[in-house]
Amino acid sequence: MKKKMVKNVLAMALGTMIAATAALTPVSAMADSSYVSASLNGYSCTGSISVNFQSATAVTTFSRGNSKIFATAIVYCYKGTKKVSYKSGPASSTAGGTSATAYKITSEEEVYAGRGIHQAGYDSFKWGPVETFIERY
Repeated sequence: MKKKMVKNVLAMALGTMIAATAALTPVSAMADSSYVSASLNGYSCTGSISVNFQSATAVTTFSRGNSKIFATAIVYCYKGTKKVSYKSGPASSTAGGTSATAYKITSEEEVYAGRGIHQAGYDSFKWGPVETFIERY
């Protein structure tokens, strides 16, 4: 009986430690997809990237108000046989979400992929930077 009680106490202590660590540790993940989602202390975080023939657009959302939300987009292009990329400036918001778009420079360039960099947080809690990626073809 004493061994069983010790096991239960240890299991509860371990569970409490894991829960406390998860609540205090920033959430971060890498994604090899065009969409990623996570939860930061119960608030929803999402990031997505989309491309078209001339640009790449990154969108970051965070369900908590009064927070910091960032998105940056990178568009990858072929310029003849050479590969080039262009990066947007970081877009930011304090509520809801934000988006950033990176454009190709000339009509001779062909967009083949896009990457999004997403970040959100409040106080000392932070999600990201998390990346999303999509190929046009």
